Amino acid sequence: MSDGLTALVGMHDSNWIDIFEGNLKAKGYVMTAVSNPQAMIKRAQEAQYDCYVMDLNLGFPGDLFITPAEKVYAIVKERVEAGKARFIGISVDAKTVANAVDAGIPAINKDTFRLRDWLNAER
Repeated sequence: MSDGLTALVGMHDSNWIDIFEGNLKAKGYVMTAVSNPQAMIKRAQEAQYDCYVMDLNLGFPGDLFITPAEKVYAIVKERVEAGKARFIGISVDAKTVANAVDAGIPAINKDTFRLRDWLNAER
């Protein structure tokens, strides 16, 4: 891992990964990208990142299933709550976002999410 800022990104769609990589790089982050829940969980367990961005239902596009986000957030929650890391789960489906929020997972609709704004916001 880098000595600078690091980000772990888990997305179904490689186009989103490309967009996030450009935005993160512009903000000084080194990004690690994954496209399945097993890799996201493994990376979150093995290393500490400065920020985590993921599809709430990573590995299950179009599903209301948020278990991948629940598992990752459980791993990083203590650091997030202590202000040592940031986490956001995103989805195009409002019900999936609502399920995550109800479960205590920071989440937002992918259509309204702006990574740069999120990175610039105070923790």
